[in-house]
Amino acid sequence: MFERIYEEELTPIQRRILHRILQGKSNTAIRGDVTVWFDHKVYSGSERDKLPRSKRTILEGLESGKKLMDQSNLSHHLRKICEQFELIDLQEVIKQFIKYRRQLVSYETLEQFELLQTTQFPSGATNSLYYEYRHPIEEKCESYIKKVGEEAILLRIKAPAQMGKTSLINRLLHHEYIKIIKAKVVYINLDDADEKVLNKDMFYRWFCANVSNQLGLDINDCLEIQWKPFLGNNVNCTNIFDKYIFPGCQNIILLGIDNLHRIFPQPELQDFLLWLRTRHENAKNNQIWRKLAFILAYSTDGYPLFQLNYSSLYNLGYSQTLREFNEEEIQNLSLKHGLKWEFSQVKSLQKIIGGHPFLVRLAMYHISHEEMTLKEILNKAATNEGIYSNHLGRLLKIIRDSHLTESLKKVISSSTLVQLDPIETFQLYSIGLVTKKDNKVEPRCQLYREYFTTFI
Repeated sequence: MFERIYEEELTPIQRRILHRILQGKSNTAIRGDVTVWFDHKVYSGSERDKLPRSKRTILEGLESGKKLMDQSNLSHHLRKICEQFELIDLQEVIKQFIKYRRQLVSYETLEQFELLQTTQFPSGATNSLYYEYRHPIEEKCESYIKKVGEEAILLRIKAPAQMGKTSLINRLLHHEYIKIIKAKVVYINLDDADEKVLNKDMFYRWFCANVSNQLGLDINDCLEIQWKPFLGNNVNCTNIFDKYIFPGCQNIILLGIDNLHRIFPQPELQDFLLWLRTRHENAKNNQIWRKLAFILAYSTDGYPLFQLNYSSLYNLGYSQTLREFNEEEIQNLSLKHGLKWEFSQVKSLQKIIGGHPFLVRLAMYHISHEEMTLKEILNKAATNEGIYSNHLGRLLKIIRDSHLTESLKKVISSSTLVQLDPIETFQLYSIGLVTKKDNKVEPRCQLYREYFTTFI
C-alpha cells in the first residue's frame, strides 16, 4: 500500500514537496523553491518550448518573483499528502518513510520532527524507529506471506543469536497487508514456556491452549475431554484445530512461533517439528488448513549440539537466513541514533565487528549516550572489559560444549582461508563464527579472531 501511494497516487507537486520535507527543508524554503511548483526539467530549452503558452507565462512569472496560488496553499498540499497515506500528520508520514524508504529521510528531518528519540539498550525486538531493513530479505518475506490463503505458507527465519529474528517476525505478523485481510495473529514465544512445559505430556496442550486463548476461544474444557492419549499428540493436536480452532475462527490465522530452537534439545518433542511439516504439506491440498500460515524463527547456534534434532525442518516451506548489515545500513542506523558518522567511522567499526546487528547497535547505544567513544569501544572490543564480553563469553561456552575448539584454532591462526571437514564448517558457520567462500572459511570478523586467539 505504501509503495502504491508513493509511486502512483501522489501528484508531481506533492511528490516534490514531500521530497524536500524528507530532505529537511523548511516550509519557507519549499514555498520559495520554484522547482517545487515546476519540475526542474522545464528549465531546459527543449522542455520549456513544449509548454503551453499559459504554462510558460506562469513559469516566467515565477522566475520574476511572482507568487503562485499553489505556493500560498502549501498547507493544503501537506494536508492532501497526509490524506493520501491515511495518516493524521506529517510526523506519521515520515515514520512510514523511515520504515520503507529510510534512505530518503535526512538527519535534519529526524531533528525537525522530533524523531531522534532516546535510544534504549538493544535487547529483544527492535522498535520500528531503530529497525533497519536488509534488502531484499524483508521484501522476499513480505511477498511470500501475501500469498496466505492462496497457498500453503510456512516461512522459516533462521540465523545465529542476536541477528534480528524476533524483530523481523514481529514486523511480519503486524504487516499492513495482514491488517488489510483481517487475519488473526497468534504469537507464541517458546522462551515463555517453563521447563516443565517442554515435555510431550504438556507441550502440545499448552500449545493448543495458547493458540485458542489468543484467538479468543475458550477450549480448555474441550482439551481435557477430547485429548485421547492412545491417538498420540500429533493426531490430538490436529483434531483440536479441525474440531474447535478452525470452526471458531473464520479468518486466516497467521501463527508465529519464535525461538523454536528451544525444542531442539528435547528428543521427545521432535514429533512437533514433524507435525509442522505434515500440516504444511497437508495445506497444499486442503483449503481449511491453508487458512493457517506459519512463521517460524529459530537460532542456528545449537546446530552443533542438536544437529539430528532439527532434520524435520530441512527443506520445509520457504526459508530466509538473516545476513549482517552492510555499510549503507550501518550508516542509516547511525543516523537513527543521532550520530553524524563519516564513512570512515562506519568502516572502522565494520573492520572489527563486521555488520552483526546486535554488536553494531550496542556500540551505537553506548556512543549515543556519550558513555564511550568509538575509539574506546574498539580498543577494548576483544577483551573481558569491553562491551562485547557477554556476547563473546556465550560463544566461547558454545565452542567448548560443542568440542569445536581445535577446529576454530585452525581458522583463527591462519592468515588465509582454511578448508575444514564439511561438518565442522557447517557447525562453525551455524554459530556465526565464520564466513564461507569456495568451501573454505575465515573468521567472520576481526573481533572473533582477536578474542578467541586469546581465550582458546
